[in-house]
Amino acid sequence: MNTKKIQNSILKFPLKWHSRLIVLTSETSPENEIRQIFASFCIELQELKKGNLSSNGKYQTWQFSAKINDVTTYKALHHALRNVHGAKMLL
Repeated sequence: MNTKKIQNSILKFPLKWHSRLIVLTSETSPENEIRQIFASFCIELQELKKGNLSSNGKYQTWQFSAKINDVTTYKALHHALRNVHGAKMLL
């Protein structure tokens, strides 16, 4: 098992990553773009679904889970998801 230190945390790979991407609701749905990003890394999404809307309806969360095998892939995937069209924040 691979262990890498990232920003004062220790991640043990492979890991199951649960995350949320917050996007502007005025943009087109990011669902296909998110799926394409995971496919480009040959990673199977174990879950992808819409989450909550912000109180003013400006932002929508998208929740996803996937198995990540190494830190290099994790960092590249994190970077790609932060650049989804209309993305505000990746949690």
